[in-house]
Amino acid sequence: MIDTITFLNVWYWVFLALFWSLITNWTFGVSVWAIKRAKSSEEELSLAATLARRSIARTERMSENPPLFHWTLQAFVLGAILTLGVLRGNEIAQGFLFIALPMLGFAFWRGRVALRLAKAALTDEALLREIAFVRRVKQALGVISIGAAATYSIWLNKGEIFWRMGG
Repeated sequence: MIDTITFLNVWYWVFLALFWSLITNWTFGVSVWAIKRAKSSEEELSLAATLARRSIARTERMSENPPLFHWTLQAFVLGAILTLGVLRGNEIAQGFLFIALPMLGFAFWRGRVALRLAKAALTDEALLREIAFVRRVKQALGVISIGAAATYSIWLNKGEIFWRMGG
């Protein structure tokens, strides 16, 4: 039998932590390890900046000429999750909302940042500082998302949690 109590399932919390960990690790194609290695040598700095510029250019192209099918499919999936989660009270869909909604907001913000960074003539070090800032924003967004999911979970399942812990 499949347990549909999402917020009381340990696998949901493992997935949520892993998801935000992976999302915050890679920012504009540059991993946190590449940013740390860039501080040690000029060659690593140049490599990380090149990776970042390529990813920023790709994001800029997608922001200027958005693929219609891609956005339509995402809007459909988000609409289905919203309908199931909000109107139907499906707990699995509600769990996905704590991932999908922050990522939607971040996707729009990321496009604006990419357009700004593509137009700015930044040095490699300044570019990596901007990427580190975007990474910190993503980390904060992940913490807020996980905290909101935990708060909602406690509110939604307070009777169930009390029953399981009370014996």
